[in-house]
Amino acid sequence: MENLALAEDVWIVSGKININGELKLKSDVMKKDFIYHLGEKSLMNVFSNYYLRPMGKYIKANYKDPLVGIEIGTAFGYNAKNMLIELPIKKLYCIDAWKMYGDYTYENMKEQTEFEKTCLTAINRLKPFKDKIEIIRKFSDEAVNDVPKTVDFVYIDGNHEYEFVKKDIEMYEGKVRKGGVIGGHDIDGYGVLKAFVEYVHDKDYKYYVKGPDWWVVKC
Repeated sequence: MENLALAEDVWIVSGKININGELKLKSDVMKKDFIYHLGEKSLMNVFSNYYLRPMGKYIKANYKDPLVGIEIGTAFGYNAKNMLIELPIKKLYCIDAWKMYGDYTYENMKEQTEFEKTCLTAINRLKPFKDKIEIIRKFSDEAVNDVPKTVDFVYIDGNHEYEFVKKDIEMYEGKVRKGGVIGGHDIDGYGVLKAFVEYVHDKDYKYYVKGPDWWVVKC
């Protein structure tokens, strides 16, 4: 299937990747080593704040015991709320610094006061679940020792630049138990996609890409 449009289609990947040479986005990422299925059209991120995202749906369908999870990049708290409503979560660690740094921008925010408002919005949105959450207002590299050594899942939705996604995977992958799930959001972005491909290309993990999400089941 040529020229798969990542931003327009829902696609599921399962198999083993062998990528030789430089990663080429959009037209050349889908090598013959992939086993993939092109599914129904998706609006991708347009409504992803208002429903349980694909990785969450996978967890809901396959994991029944009380879960301990980590979300990196809580932002307004939408995804955390949806997971807390839909999943059998015992504890969710929500990591976000809500702080301006370098050239980073989010939702066109240009002032620290806007990040403060976003933080307050998230806190208020998640108040009904106060017994099940721990909000950690730090950057992900600063918070790695503030969460348990072993969790059931990690959802990465922080800075989407390649270096940051790669670092989050490297720092938190070891915390996910055997049979647990590590994944994240916005696979249609180059930085996320590149980090994902590099992470799974030499592993025998079972992995998926659907809608805006990617995730890996550790074995």
